[in-house]
Amino acid sequence: MARGTIKRFSDEQVERANRVDVVDYAKSLGYEIERSGIWYKAKGKGGLYFNRPKNTWHWETQDVGGGGAISLCMKLENKTWVEAVKTLLGEEMNEIRHTQDWKPEPEQKKEFNLPSRNDTYRHVFAYLGKTRGIDEEIIKDMVAQRLIYENTQRSCVFVGRDKEGVARHASVRSTNTAGKVFKQDVPGSQKQFSFSLSGTSGTLNVFEAPIDMLSYMTLQKEHGLKTDDSYVALGGVTDKALIRFLEEYPDIKKIRICTDHDEAGENAAIRIYEEYHERYKITRHRPSYKDFNEDLVALKYPERVKAKEQDIENEVQADNHKEQAQDGRESEKQDAEREDTEQIKQNFQLSKKELLKLGIEQRTIAWYMDAEKECVDEMFSIKGNSNLLYVYDSQEELVADVDMGCRLWDKFQEDIEVAYREEYPHDEYRAAYQGVRQMKDYILTNPQISQVFVKTSRMDTGKRAAEEIKALCDELGIKCDRMEPKLMTFAEDLAMENAVTEIIEQTPLNDLQSLQNLDMAAGMEM
Repeated sequence: MARGTIKRFSDEQVERANRVDVVDYAKSLGYEIERSGIWYKAKGKGGLYFNRPKNTWHWETQDVGGGGAISLCMKLENKTWVEAVKTLLGEEMNEIRHTQDWKPEPEQKKEFNLPSRNDTYRHVFAYLGKTRGIDEEIIKDMVAQRLIYENTQRSCVFVGRDKEGVARHASVRSTNTAGKVFKQDVPGSQKQFSFSLSGTSGTLNVFEAPIDMLSYMTLQKEHGLKTDDSYVALGGVTDKALIRFLEEYPDIKKIRICTDHDEAGENAAIRIYEEYHERYKITRHRPSYKDFNEDLVALKYPERVKAKEQDIENEVQADNHKEQAQDGRESEKQDAEREDTEQIKQNFQLSKKELLKLGIEQRTIAWYMDAEKECVDEMFSIKGNSNLLYVYDSQEELVADVDMGCRLWDKFQEDIEVAYREEYPHDEYRAAYQGVRQMKDYILTNPQISQVFVKTSRMDTGKRAAEEIKALCDELGIKCDRMEPKLMTFAEDLAMENAVTEIIEQTPLNDLQSLQNLDMAAGMEM
């Protein structure tokens, strides 16, 4: 140890912190955990998995992981190592520790072997061609290049090979169209050699999955475009395969990012741009639906899309009829309350001009204008219909956070079954903090509130407010959690989001005339 330094924690303390159960720790942060085979998975978090016996974790979309709770705390709570150890040594963690003799188990390197081949390609051609809409000639070409085959379980195997043609990676995807879908990388696969194809145009198209890649090639062909580009499927959103491909093929001059139209895909696009825009020309082609296979299916089988939309519409209509039957006519009291709300809105609410200046989208503005507002003792609030209260520094921060929540919700909708679809924002109470007294009165006036999320800024005033609210919640026996913006304020987060949106614009499928025109119109000439 260097002279003048002090060892902050003993080895026993560090080991004790690391023994906190990663699954229970994630639950303590509010993550919804579900069992997935031998793994535990955090729902809606982009492939965040936990191995409880080994007390390890892995986050697929961010390609990070580790053994023990310290690294997980650093990642999930954006803490330094010292801060994470302090957090995990807290008394509230005592009940979720492993036994004294627990140690992280080292990962064992596995030998890579391709799955056994079937004596037919019938199921692969039926699935990729009929179900997924991929061009038959493209499938045949992939088979001829030994990049696709059918295994003895009738699943489709996508093979990743190095420049010499040696298989280094394989992913398996079941071909069944009903029941549970099986998807898995073959043990021992090297992620940097995932499914890819080299071309001669100098343009590399980047996807998350092999089916997205083949769908995009089909769309190019459908629009009379050449398919002489290079293509790589990352096998997620990490860039290991991209790094390897660019090293092996120095003729690449342009990268076209074709990742999914969801949170993970958008974040991957931003990361790739930030990493490579100084060395390559970068463009972004965002699918109109969640991914390019959904775009392809919509183009080739519009009746499927109409049927899906009709199912959703039927669900919505059923819910509306149910609500109308339950509500009946509004009473005179409700009419009076609505008149009071309109007066409050005129006196205290932000104007549309102010909201537009913040970069708020029209749908959030409409929600804000229609929301049931209250302003007592200068504390602005929006009435909810749940047990949750979100607290902010100001009205502006409140609306900025809701606006970003709307955008994130859109990205998650594709992964939510029709029966569970709902609008965002939800019915939480929301308030702009003015002081402890006003907040206490507000909570006591709304006794249904049993949990408070403090979403004040990272500035000193926001931190002090968070401490005051936490102390108040402890006094009232209410659960309290802190949720900070990425930058200093949610308004700054929104400004950053809008800047990215300006750079990466949506390009609808029906505007696709040529990729040359597309790249000029798509706008990610960053």
